Amino acid sequence: MKHFSLGIHLLVLVGATSLSAQTFIPHPPPPPKYVVLDTRRLTTVRQELTLIAMQGYRATYVAPRPGNAFWPAGMTMILEKLPEGSAAPEYLLAEEKNGSAIHHLQNFGQTGFRYVRNSAFTHRGHDFWGDFWETAVFGEKHVRHEKYDNFTNYVLLERSRDFAGCRYRAQLTNPGKETAVPKHHFAEGFQIVGKIENTVVLENCSGPLPAWEDNEAQLSESYAAERFRILATTDFKKRQKGLAEAVSQGFQVSHASGNLICLAKRDGVDSSRGYTSLAAMTEAELEKKMNDASGFRMVPETLARKNSFWSGVEYQIVMEKVPESGPQCRYRVVREEKGSDLQDILNLLNGKGYEVKGISRDVTGITVLMEKVIEQEVPAAEQKAETRLD
Repeated sequence: MKHFSLGIHLLVLVGATSLSAQTFIPHPPPPPKYVVLDTRRLTTVRQELTLIAMQGYRATYVAPRPGNAFWPAGMTMILEKLPEGSAAPEYLLAEEKNGSAIHHLQNFGQTGFRYVRNSAFTHRGHDFWGDFWETAVFGEKHVRHEKYDNFTNYVLLERSRDFAGCRYRAQLTNPGKETAVPKHHFAEGFQIVGKIENTVVLENCSGPLPAWEDNEAQLSESYAAERFRILATTDFKKRQKGLAEAVSQGFQVSHASGNLICLAKRDGVDSSRGYTSLAAMTEAELEKKMNDASGFRMVPETLARKNSFWSGVEYQIVMEKVPESGPQCRYRVVREEKGSDLQDILNLLNGKGYEVKGISRDVTGITVLMEKVIEQEVPAAEQKAETRLD
């Protein structure tokens, strides 16, 4: 019995050694491509951004999170994984109480910081305690409550050794008169990158002048007005009409920022180019219309969402006609209330080939637009011909 017992123990030890030798330790999963930061803690947003950036991420899509006197404002950001070896960006949330934050762009721009597109926003509040005590002391009839209204402007900035230096300008406009922005800004290489209330923010990261603009005469407002045009309407029918007229006159979309679309004139009219403006009431309707627009691809930075008391929610986007040999695209429109849920869906769809191309934030949730480029299939007849040649 003793020998039998010893044999059992030896068998157990040999089996344990064999199992240990065959133990498989899986590699850790790769880091997600997208990280979503959805916060109302503006006092700590810089620290949170820094921690995420140190892991190799950069804020590529930003949307302000609306707030009011009773509920703090915040920000929703989609950060994308940077290529290996890229420098981690440094972030700064500049603020200006009861004044414009534009000067922060100009000042910090001289130290290497650049504006994070669409990150500027205004939070409006009210000094309830001051209002309360003055009312208690002097009476309701003797208090001007509006003098206790206040606001704070915020601008998110980033800096990295991988970024080129940028210069900034601000152009004040009247409400609904954004088309009156002087066109010489565009002739000097500036682009619209955002808007703070009635002020349009312009950025130039490419150098002092575009290659085709090399003399003072070409920088005059009269000449620039012939070369550039702005569409700023929120009516998609008027926008479609304006785009059609511009294309017929040789203009093409240069860049955009929401409802502000800048067009530049090209020599000769390209009949193959064209644009269509889409409008939808729901995310599912927008997704269907975009996927049904065969032969068209979304124009970057043209996704806009407006909410009207009379007409409700409406999404708008501009799509550009692509050549027959160009890429074909599929789209997904994702809507979630929480950033944590959104992050999981974005990375799930990214695994299927989709990439983030736009974001919109409102009080009730987050809308994200994703695009997937589909390689065109070679017709069977062409495949056989190629096989014979081989």
